[in-house]
Order: sequence, then C-alpha cells, then structure tokens
Amino acid sequence: MSDILFQNKYRIPSARLPGWDYSSAGYYFVTICTKDRKICFGDIKKGRMVLNDLGKIARDCWLAIPRHFPFVELGEFIIMPNHVHGIIFRGVDGGAETQNTCPVETRHANVETRHAASLPGPLKSGSLPVIVGSYKLATTKQIHRLCVGNNFVWQPRYYDCIIMGEESLHGISEYIINNPKNWEIDRNNKKDLHM
Repeated sequence: MSDILFQNKYRIPSARLPGWDYSSAGYYFVTICTKDRKICFGDIKKGRMVLNDLGKIARDCWLAIPRHFPFVELGEFIIMPNHVHGIIFRGVDGGAETQNTCPVETRHANVETRHAASLPGPLKSGSLPVIVGSYKLATTKQIHRLCVGNNFVWQPRYYDCIIMGEESLHGISEYIINNPKNWEIDRNNKKDLHM
C-alpha cells in the first residue's frame, strides 16, 4: 500500500476492512497500546496485573464505555502494563442494523483513531473507531488531569479483530484472562520502557 497525502502529511492508509460497517452489531476484540509500548498502568506480580493510579483510570474509563454508548456491552478485558485488551459487543442502537458483506470468519487489523477526518469514508456515530477514540480521549484527559506534566500518550492506531462464532469468542476470552500469566513472553513486554 502506498502512503496517502492528508493535510500535507503522509500517512499509512486505514486498515479498516472494506465493506465492513463498524457501526453494525457484532463482537470486536481490540488491543490498544501506549505510545512506544511504555509501561504506564502498573506491573505484573506473580502472574496477576497490579494496577497503579494510571491503570485504575484506564480500567474505570473502560468500564464507563456502556454509560456513553448504551448499545455497547463489555466482554472480558484486561489492563496490562502498556496495553488494554478487551471485547466490545456493539448491539443495535435503535437504527436499522446494517448488513455486512465481509466473507471472512475472523478479521484482524490495525485501525487508526488519531483524527476522524483522516479516516477514509464517513465515520459513523457509535462505530467502533468512535468508541475506541472516545475511550482513548477520556483516559488521556483524566491521566493528564491527575498528573500535570505527565506525557502519557496512546499509539494512534489500535488492533481489532471482528469475532465470528462462539469458538472464537471463547478462545479470545481465554487469551485475555491468561494474558498476565504470559507477560514474560508477551511481545508487548518492553521492560526497559517505564514511564
């Protein structure tokens, strides 16, 4: 893929799945990382995540998602030292449910949330990018309010997987639950990058 010029800057094109309506009902697995995967949210001790104050903010903002998006239910989630894994079920929000034309069973991508205007196509209210972007914004604001001068930043993109089927949902849920136990071998484990 070639870079696209947007507001006189080159950027990587969005990896959103063409033809998939991210505002439609479905289960989505998302992973959101801190910038440069810096350790910000706490530490793993004896296979369990121990949240610091920033981690508690990240957790509380995650749990608040359904208050801001009443058509959303949360599945398993975990705040890790430098990333968040979670399952979001986006239900029908009173409008007509959109039919997706994606022929794949499970779909993975890194999706940008930095500026809605830089994403191709219209960004629908209540879509997955809007939900994740709102979470990232709320978390960042609260962290900066708590720690004046704090340089906390999320990566501009996030990873998503469209979950199709009970087996995939169960497998991803187990992965999230066991994530702290596997921290020593986790590719996101950057021990030298504490905030």
